[in-house]
Amino acid sequence: MKQYKVGFIPEKLIQYTNTTDTDNIAISWAFRPEYIVGFYPIPVVDDTDNDGKPEVYLGSYTRNIYALDGKSGNTLWKWKLPFGVVGGRVVDLFDLDGDGKKELVFGTHTTLPIRVYALKTGKQEDDKRMLWATNLSGDFLEGGLTVSKLNGEPVVVAITRDAPYSRGTINVIKADGSFLFPSIAGVDDCASRPAVGLLPANKYTSIIHGSHAVYNAQFADRIIARDLKTGKMLWMSPKIGDTGFQNHQLLDVDFDGKNDVVAFADSTDVKEASIYIINGLNGTIVKQVPWSVQGVLKDKKQLIVCQDDKTMCLNKRGDVLYTIPKISFGVHTTHGQIVLFAISYNNKFLTINEYDVANGKLLKTYNCPKNLPDHIKKSDYGIFIPKDSAAFLTLADTDNDGNWDCLIQVKDFIVNVKLPIKVQAGTEPYAPIALRNVDNSGVIY
Repeated sequence: MKQYKVGFIPEKLIQYTNTTDTDNIAISWAFRPEYIVGFYPIPVVDDTDNDGKPEVYLGSYTRNIYALDGKSGNTLWKWKLPFGVVGGRVVDLFDLDGDGKKELVFGTHTTLPIRVYALKTGKQEDDKRMLWATNLSGDFLEGGLTVSKLNGEPVVVAITRDAPYSRGTINVIKADGSFLFPSIAGVDDCASRPAVGLLPANKYTSIIHGSHAVYNAQFADRIIARDLKTGKMLWMSPKIGDTGFQNHQLLDVDFDGKNDVVAFADSTDVKEASIYIINGLNGTIVKQVPWSVQGVLKDKKQLIVCQDDKTMCLNKRGDVLYTIPKISFGVHTTHGQIVLFAISYNNKFLTINEYDVANGKLLKTYNCPKNLPDHIKKSDYGIFIPKDSAAFLTLADTDNDGNWDCLIQVKDFIVNVKLPIKVQAGTEPYAPIALRNVDNSGVIY
């Protein structure tokens, strides 16, 4: 706080009533938690107590972890950390104890020791909410956390930042809070969420991770594949630059039935990140590409990719079939149709454009005016002034009305936007895992 000359920004909830239009978008609520320094969460959503009323869970540089009513934005409960703050993007929901109710799993930041917590999500007294807390070695947990299953049992993967006084580590934690295998040092992971999935190098589940080189971490500037059960290294890529920031993707990019890795690397030699296709069998570089993957159309063998501020559709040969403004998400609609949505926020006006995935044609434009207030004491922000723009965070049916809602960030508010798009039967209406899909493969919902 002294270094950046910042103070805690207070909580604020704004509720709106203009949500009756069924053919346009509308904002139902906007919530700003008390936070400090930076704020860029990925909220998670689920009906954790099975009462038909979804909850939104969030925390990011907050001293509390919040459970909000998905319909109104009201705080149902908040749990104050005994020390430190919630990490930037490290909140997930998963049923750890097999009782049919998901627990809240999250990591912490500043001060040491950093931890992974598991909390009960039902109606509990605060002093009985904690299921367990596990201390980790490392400077902090920023984005390096996800939950998955191993042989049908829940596991938490947590990869930490590095520092000379507390070295960064790779950790796989069992449902009871104990370690599956001893922590592995030599890594420095910042906002990069580990990908968990299947690789041709391993018939079992694998972990994909990168690493900074700030303190000369052993695995710096590479992509590493490991066996989830043992932590054993399967392969290590050549050095490609700083791989500790972005979410590396595990997917079948060439439609040969075998997953590869789309890896991101920052370099001091170039202004923008370099992107590589890495062979999932041995970690060799297949080729460098100018795009990241936003969606996979398996039936058509096409990729929806992003380059700069544009989204493109590529066929299997890599030909560009069409180009549209950068999308935020895509959903399945009636009769198997897929539509893509691009969000923008200009001059205090929220706009969402809808495109046909088959040809890139603009189908419809939705919009609504919205102005969110600034915190009065702007000096509390220090150098971290919130951007007056819209960033997509999470897609889920937050009020259980059968239509999609999207959670976006405008300034330092989490804004719930109601969409006139129905959730199709068989589609998961909630988002219990940050960034929705475990393997970071850009799935279209």
